Amino acid sequence: PRYRTDYSRFGWGPYGNSRFGSSYDRFGMPINNQFSGMNPYMIESYQYTHAVVVGFSQTGNILWDNSFEISDVSSPILDRFVYVSLEEDYIVLLYVFDNVIRTKIISENQVIEGKSFDDIKLRFEDDVVKSTNLAIEGLNPWYYRTFFAYGVQNIRHKGDALEQYSREVFFINKVVYR
Repeated sequence: PRYRTDYSRFGWGPYGNSRFGSSYDRFGMPINNQFSGMNPYMIESYQYTHAVVVGFSQTGNILWDNSFEISDVSSPILDRFVYVSLEEDYIVLLYVFDNVIRTKIISENQVIEGKSFDDIKLRFEDDVVKSTNLAIEGLNPWYYRTFFAYGVQNIRHKGDALEQYSREVFFINKVVYR
């Protein structure tokens, strides 16, 4: 989780109001550590860093481990973000963030394919994504080697000069890897 420190002074007495902070900095200012999710104006609450995959023997000993860096993601909720698909000879790790599908393919300690970035496909070639609603965007497993990515995008046609041609769309894309 990410926290923010609020050094606000409420003007009651030389050291602030003790009801709003239980500790003080070296200048006598109250320090209020708040979970970011408590502030409706702060979107980021949880900073994702890595997904880790570990292989164990039948007796519980670690045989191998591998990780997938996801340091570009913050979310107001703590939820499963990276999906793992187990194949016979390899493992696929994938997630979607900011209109891009990120993947990494590993085989135990070996990286078969490093982190790759694939844009979400748009319906028309001349469309441009102006913004993505990150709170609605996601990726879920569907069936064998198939996932679906979904979200809300604000799209504008490249050739359109006027803002009136912008549109908001909900998209679902089928994602298949081989």
